[in-house]
Amino acid sequence: MPQAIFSKPAHKPTSAAHKALLAQSEFKDGLDRFLTYRLHVLNKLTDRKTNELYEKSMQLTLSDCRCLAVIGHFYPVSINDLALYANLDKSQASRAAQRLVDEGLIGRQSQEGDSRIVNLVLTKKGQRAYIKVVDIATRRNEDVFAALTPVERALLSGLLDKLIENAQGE
Repeated sequence: MPQAIFSKPAHKPTSAAHKALLAQSEFKDGLDRFLTYRLHVLNKLTDRKTNELYEKSMQLTLSDCRCLAVIGHFYPVSINDLALYANLDKSQASRAAQRLVDEGLIGRQSQEGDSRIVNLVLTKKGQRAYIKVVDIATRRNEDVFAALTPVERALLSGLLDKLIENAQGE
């Protein structure tokens, strides 16, 4: 049986009723063998370390840096675009954008031809911060993938693409 994600000893049912409940469930091999659970654990572990790096080097949160990365990559973007690409709801994207405006990293600019549409754009300070964000994200990505060979990386990338496509179709 594959090793559990956490170093805790395997969970043992505490009563006959608990054993019966587990026998009826889909957790026969353990909750920590479910793909969605494992992806969540990996996400939390990598986010924790990445957040520490961003806060230490830039005094920004992971969420703010992700938004800065989206704005820099898809430049310029609307709040709706930011929400979509950063996987946030519109109110979260709006609050993140305001924090970045307050930090002087982004500005708001009316779209040419339709002043009702406002785009988020990087300031000069934001452009420098974007380069740092990308550098940290690139190093973190390499750190996470260091456990895999190039062939395994390519395989995992393709499999993740397939899973994402499937989940988007649900």
